[in-house]
Amino acid sequence: MTDRPALQRSRRRGMLPLLLLLATACTHQGRPDGAGADSYEVTIRRDGHGVPHIVAADFGSLGYGEGYAFAQDHACTLADLVVRARGERARYFGRGERDAHLNSDVANRALDAMDGARRVFESAPAEMRAWIGGYAAGYNRYLADTPVERIPGWCRGQPWVRSITAVEVVARGAGPPFVTEIATAAPPGATPRGATTAPPVAEAAESEPVTTASNAWALGAERSAGGRGMLLANPRWFWTCGNRTGR
Repeated sequence: MTDRPALQRSRRRGMLPLLLLLATACTHQGRPDGAGADSYEVTIRRDGHGVPHIVAADFGSLGYGEGYAFAQDHACTLADLVVRARGERARYFGRGERDAHLNSDVANRALDAMDGARRVFESAPAEMRAWIGGYAAGYNRYLADTPVERIPGWCRGQPWVRSITAVEVVARGAGPPFVTEIATAAPPGATPRGATTAPPVAEAAESEPVTTASNAWALGAERSAGGRGMLLANPRWFWTCGNRTGR
């Protein structure tokens, strides 16, 4: 077991000098989410564009590498999502514009997001549980290596940046839809919390717009000029905010 990741340079003949800038290799022993002792064997190499390439011995190690690499780049994003999943946004950020943080907390607690995430985690296949547990352990390892006061980004030094569990990784998803409607729901004729007048009985929530879509093309070898199969993927996914954590 090594207490800190070992850093090493990787040089290969015939490759661009910046292709492999840094190799981070680490073996770690831990107990992700109380699920038992696990060993992680993973190598993280960043290319010239800073993209992490992860080679792992198993699913737990793969999650560990992903969690560590993601924390290096976006620790604040995941920490913020976990605060939301726990229903603690108003505690740290105030009520928010038009009670946005407060409504988020009410909705997540009313739907018991954490308990739902726990059931999902416990019912998942063993390989997925290992992967998610490793992700949490990798993220936590980064926090152990990097004091909160030194974390790059807008969450530097914030008290809500802390270690997480595998269940919180599951719960950090997109969050419940219609947060405001859930948080301010009231019987017909009653005045919702924070409102001065009761809304019309027939009033309905606006439909949420569709914000993502994807497409892909695959060509067999017999259809391509080069005689090899081709695949073009065009996933229209998020580059910013919480959904950048992916699945």
